[in-house]
Amino acid sequence: MHCGKPLERCFNCLKQWRGIAMRTDQIARDYRAVICLSATLIWIKTDSINTA
Repeated sequence: MHCGKPLERCFNCLKQWRGIAMRTDQIARDYRAVICLSATLIWIKTDSINTA
């Protein structure tokens, strides 16, 4: 099973967040937290679109 396209789309969505693209959080812990939060929000948004 090839999951390249969904993963690529997820990274493209993440890169649209300015803080992630520019790496404004210099502490790795904070940067990871921002990525987890934004990925969760993207997941919720796409899940609500797919179930509607």
